[in-house]
Amino acid sequence: MTKKRITYKASRLWAMLGQRFLCKRNLTLAVFLLFLMDIFLEPIKQFAEISGCKVTQWIFPFLISDANFLMVYMAGVICFFSSAPFMERKERYYLIRGGRQQWVSGQIGDIFASSFLMTCISVVISWLPLIPMLEFRIGWGKVIFTMAKTNAGSLTGLFWKISYWYLNNHTPVEAMLTSILIISLGSCFLGMLMMLIRLYLPKIYSVGIASALVVYSSVVANVGFPSEKSFFKVSPISWMRITRLGFTESGFRVAWPASVSIGVFAVLLLVIGIAGHCRIRKVDFN
Repeated sequence: MTKKRITYKASRLWAMLGQRFLCKRNLTLAVFLLFLMDIFLEPIKQFAEISGCKVTQWIFPFLISDANFLMVYMAGVICFFSSAPFMERKERYYLIRGGRQQWVSGQIGDIFASSFLMTCISVVISWLPLIPMLEFRIGWGKVIFTMAKTNAGSLTGLFWKISYWYLNNHTPVEAMLTSILIISLGSCFLGMLMMLIRLYLPKIYSVGIASALVVYSSVVANVGFPSEKSFFKVSPISWMRITRLGFTESGFRVAWPASVSIGVFAVLLLVIGIAGHCRIRKVDFN
C-alpha cells in the first residue's frame, strides 16, 4: 500500500469521525452524559469540599463499573451506532470506488476508532463535574480512598460503590488503561454486532437485540451469589464492569479477570468481522 493511499484513508477516517461526533444528535448525547455524570459525582464533590481535599482523575473506572450507570452509558452507545453500517453520501462513493470488501473494512475501522474516541471523551467528561475540586496526581488520592474504606459515601448520599478491594489490588494507571481498553472493546463489539445484524435484518432488530444485551447486564448485576457467575459468562456488557473483574468474595470468584474479558472481546470482534466480510458479498444495496 502506497504512502499516498495510507494518507488518503487516514484523512477519510478523521473526516468521517469529525462529521459523526459533531452532529447534533451526538453532541446532545455528550451533554446528557455530562449531566448524568454530574448527578453521580455530586456526592464525591460534596465530600471533597467538606474535607478540604481534592479528587484525583481516576474516578472513571469506578463510575463505569456501576451497573445502572453502565446501562445508561451503553444506551448512548446504541444510539451512536444505530445507523451502522453508516451510509452517508460519501460512503456510497467509497463503496463504489473501493468495492464491498474494502468498504466493510472501512466501516469496521470507523467503529473501532469511534469506540476508542468515545471512551476517551467520556473519561475527560468525567473530570468536568469535579472542577474545581479536581487534581491530577499519580496516587488514588485521599477522597477516593476514604470513600471506599469508610461510610463517608453514605453520609454524602453516594448511591454507588467505590470498590476498596479494587483499590488494594490495582494501581490507578493500570485501572484507567484497563478501563479505556475494555470499554472501547465493549463499545466496538456492540457497534459491530449492530452492523452485522443490520446486514441481515431491518434497523429495529439491531437496536432491539443490542438493547436486550444492555438490559440483561442489569439483570446479571441483581441476581446475587452464586448465580451471578453463570449469568456473567453470557453477558458481554457485564464484562465492562471493571472493578468486578477478578473480584473474589468469601473465596468465591464472581467474574473472570480483565485479561479474559479482553481476550473474549477480541475473539468476538474477529468472528463478527469475518462474518461481516462474508455477508457483504450477498447484500443487495438499494
